[in-house]
Amino acid sequence: MPENSTNDGQAALFASIINFSADAIISKKLDGTITSWNKGAENLFGYLSEDILGKHISVLFPQELKKQEADILERVKEGKQVHHYEAERIKKDGSRIYVSVSLSPIKDASGSVAWVSKIARNVTERKRMEDQLQLSEKIYRTMAANLPGAVVTIVDRSGRFILAEGDGLKNLGYTKSDLENKLTREALDPTAATLVDANRQKAFNGEDISVDVAYKDRYYRAHYLPLRDEQGEVYAVMTISLDITEIKNVSAEIERINESLERKVEQRTGQLEQLNKELEAFSFSVSHDLRAPLRIISAYSEILEKDYTPVLDADGKKLINNIISNARRMSRLIDELLKLAKLGQKEIVKVKADMDEIVMEVISEQTSFIEKGIEFRKSNLLSAYCDVILMRQVWSNLISNAIKYSRAQEHQVIDISSVRKDGVVIYSVKDNGVGFNMRYSHKLFGVFQRLHSQSEYEGSGVGLALVQRIISKHGGSVWAEAEENKGATFFFSLPAKEGEYFSKTTNL
Repeated sequence: MPENSTNDGQAALFASIINFSADAIISKKLDGTITSWNKGAENLFGYLSEDILGKHISVLFPQELKKQEADILERVKEGKQVHHYEAERIKKDGSRIYVSVSLSPIKDASGSVAWVSKIARNVTERKRMEDQLQLSEKIYRTMAANLPGAVVTIVDRSGRFILAEGDGLKNLGYTKSDLENKLTREALDPTAATLVDANRQKAFNGEDISVDVAYKDRYYRAHYLPLRDEQGEVYAVMTISLDITEIKNVSAEIERINESLERKVEQRTGQLEQLNKELEAFSFSVSHDLRAPLRIISAYSEILEKDYTPVLDADGKKLINNIISNARRMSRLIDELLKLAKLGQKEIVKVKADMDEIVMEVISEQTSFIEKGIEFRKSNLLSAYCDVILMRQVWSNLISNAIKYSRAQEHQVIDISSVRKDGVVIYSVKDNGVGFNMRYSHKLFGVFQRLHSQSEYEGSGVGLALVQRIISKHGGSVWAEAEENKGATFFFSLPAKEGEYFSKTTNL
């Protein structure tokens, strides 16, 4: 085969390889005029050969980089090659890309540099990823620097520290330079390496891990977070370690205090149980030991009244009546004290109670022996969750007080109502009786505290204390408002429950 024919075949093969290369392969004169442009260049920059041949290479350059190209071209003119420098270029559509460029001088027959061969590869995606990684690293370092006592590390799949940051490093006995760009097994002591390897491997498998570890007399909470690329693959693990030594110490102290409190509660519970037993013994004593002589006094007094009234003068008869009256009062007082004592031991049983029904029964009981009529004004009362037996006692005491302290009025009026407000139901009993001075309202609910004398209004001085105790056991409050000779209103509240209702006011 003739030599020229062989050369022509090799040239054609060489041209075919260049034309169909994925990289952009371009040749240009020393003045920058483009002389060849392959398919790879068309795909990369968007220009067809017929559009770009003969034009100056600067059409691909951003304005701010034109001098950079001129400097590089001077090196090529000197016969030097330039390998893989990265620069920004402009496509036909105006968009910008990053390319990795290599330039080589092409010499003529005399050995002088006449042309420049240029190979460009698109590295835009890699450059974007690198920028993202740099931004991420900056964020991680900034975050770590602003977390007091924290340590932030990033380790790649080979086990090499990409990043180590945080003022907590000094407590671990390391510096950034001790860790960054080093393998875990090389940088950490065996104890520390063993602590982190297992959990880090779980993070590489896609798990988020949080563990508390003890190291060098301190406690750390370590969070292992898998870092994923756009395909969802874990390429590294970030570990955020927070020094929780103080938290652990405080928790231990709280546990110690709680144990101490539990022991004290047990002791106090035992003391309360003992007091309850003593209270039961006291109640038994009151019920039996005091009632026995009181029954004898009452019995002999009644015999004296029955058998000897005819022979007694007026003073004698008055004395016997006083004995009988005080014996009965003493008996009622004992009953009230027993109720108050037993209340502290009683477990309340709450059910949904019809307050209207309870109040109507109490009114019927209270007025059955009263000759003159009393006007009761009662709205339909809101229902409540309460102990029905104890609540009946509350209503009985409040209504009987209203009747008693308004009986001097020619026309007695008692208002009974309820309203829901701020998460509670408030009940009230209002009378038009003698009232009282609000300066002494603090005495109302104390045992044996009375604002009126026994001669004016009978009573034990225990009833309102009993009301206060019952409502308190239900989680409510009791209070009163009054003015002398203008009546009094007693209120009590109970926690509101779903299902309660409002109704119109009706008169009885």
